Amino acid sequence: MHQIGLILGNIPRFRGAFSGPYSITLNNIIEFGMICHMFVMGLEMNPSVLLRPPTKDAFIAYTSMITTFVLAFVTTPFLHYTKTSPYIFSLALSLMASSTGSPILTRVIANLKIRKSDLGKLASAAGVHTDMISTLLYCFGFIFFPTEKPLARPLHRFFRALLMFCLFLAQVTFTSIVSPIFLNWVNNENPEGKPLKGSHLVMSLAFVVLICSFPTWPPESMYNPILSAFTAGLFLPNKGRMSKWIINKINYLLSTVFYPIFFFWVGFIIHMRNFDITDKMAWVRFFSLLGTVIAGKVTGTVLCGLLLGYHVPETASLGLLLTTKGHFHVYLAALAIRVPSSFLFMFCYLSYHQSKIFTLFLFRLMQMQTNRVKSTTGALIIFIIVFTVVYSPFVVMDIIKRARKRVPVHIMALQWLDPTTELRILIGLHGPHNIGSTLNVMEICHGGREPGSIFYATDMVELTDEIAATLKKGGGAGQSNDSVTVMDRSVTEMRESITAAVNGYGELRNGQGVTVRRMLALSTFVTMAHDVCGLADELMVSIIILPFHKRLNPDGTLDAGHAGFRHVNRKVIVPSQ
Repeated sequence: MHQIGLILGNIPRFRGAFSGPYSITLNNIIEFGMICHMFVMGLEMNPSVLLRPPTKDAFIAYTSMITTFVLAFVTTPFLHYTKTSPYIFSLALSLMASSTGSPILTRVIANLKIRKSDLGKLASAAGVHTDMISTLLYCFGFIFFPTEKPLARPLHRFFRALLMFCLFLAQVTFTSIVSPIFLNWVNNENPEGKPLKGSHLVMSLAFVVLICSFPTWPPESMYNPILSAFTAGLFLPNKGRMSKWIINKINYLLSTVFYPIFFFWVGFIIHMRNFDITDKMAWVRFFSLLGTVIAGKVTGTVLCGLLLGYHVPETASLGLLLTTKGHFHVYLAALAIRVPSSFLFMFCYLSYHQSKIFTLFLFRLMQMQTNRVKSTTGALIIFIIVFTVVYSPFVVMDIIKRARKRVPVHIMALQWLDPTTELRILIGLHGPHNIGSTLNVMEICHGGREPGSIFYATDMVELTDEIAATLKKGGGAGQSNDSVTVMDRSVTEMRESITAAVNGYGELRNGQGVTVRRMLALSTFVTMAHDVCGLADELMVSIIILPFHKRLNPDGTLDAGHAGFRHVNRKVIVPSQ
């Protein structure tokens, strides 16, 4: 949908449909959507980590941010991205270069199935930490360096900055103290499993709107509502039914409605017809900024990784992942080339009414207020942001490829196993009635004296409330019988009879080519398949053999069978698959 929005934004027919007075409606939709986006992004973060001792992910976040910011701030002023307030613009651009789009990075890591790995957890935590710090710095930067035209008198500028700073502190204090009390009361009144009360839902939404908007009420403050929404979401409690409901509903609205419109607006803003491909200086700025972002992040993460004891390839990949940017960065880049809504509306209005003198005057005024960067330069900055998202999946795939080379993988065919190593087989048993078939399998599959075969005779026992009450100490499914002791009499008798039978077979073989070890898989039927596979993976077995879920009657027929064991048999796969 993002690519479609960018394409539609540059088709003349669609651009014409949103030209004129309708463009102000589009800009208002974008601003409201970004308020919701930043509010949810802040709500999903945890500001309490700033008060704790820095962890490894925090060290990586700070180091990569500092190196990228310093490198960008040193190089960007010489490239003349803008003629208006070049050093202030360089500060903002350097902060954008050093930040990370944590929602996009987290989604990439989750979709490529490395979220539970050590590097995936480190990348997600470092990305969220970087995004939180950089956005807070944007909040402070907007207070002291507003985007609007500065006031003429320094005293007026000082009082306006002081007013915005006081409103920021008031918002943080009020949200941190009052919102937990209010939302805890709402959560207690609306327990899980019952529908939300309409009155409480309305009060909660009104409360959220209040804390998001009150810093923007004084007309003298000019505080940005998007950054105000982020601050409110950051200091709201993100646990509880109401917070989860707000996050789910807003994320659904953003993904289905806002993001396609947002990228249409981006295409509408950059307008590829204004793109000057022959502007050599614009391409110099493009490659310089891209190289600065990559070099700064990789250098910072590698240096910090060496101090923390990480390998260079992993930390370099982590640095590349931290270059990922998000929707907020695209919005900031588009702001640098966007025509302000008020001037655009007046320009279109007067054009429709054929007031040529005023139209020419406003057009000159718009030229003075906009063009912070050229359209070509702004479009290339947006392309850099998109490019950082494009190569992130390939970085993750390279991480997975390197990890698979180091981790031993069970080959999925017996013919490819090393014949000089022992064959490991996990055999499941439901009860004493499986002893005969188990001994037959052992007799068929045993090898020669060297290297032989190891059979893990595993009792598969359903964990019921009665059995759980008899456990002597902690343990669970997939654990060996040394890790947990089941005191239930029926289970104990069953295990003793199976142990006597398999040990007798081992003595009969005199240990020649056969080694039998006893294991226990104690779990509910819902998780037993997962636990059996986990146990097999831990034991590095090559084959899992499970008994049939039905029993053979004396007359040769089969009984109705056990639905629980049937579910386990259908779910179990080879661990390395």
